Amino acid sequence: FNFELQAAALEDSLLLSLGPTHQFALLDVPRYLHSRTARGVLVQALLDAPFFPARWRWV
Repeated sequence: FNFELQAAALEDSLLLSLGPTHQFALLDVPRYLHSRTARGVLVQALLDAPFFPARWRWV
């Protein structure tokens, strides 16, 4: 549908890809995740995301 927020995370950074379909002020984006609340927000995000163990088959 071309309206979802695209995001990626590395050990030392977050990348948010915003497009013209997003309906919020860009000046609000830096306040989405503050260093004081980052841990709690990320823990809540992880609780909602399933973790599946990776199984590799070596032939």
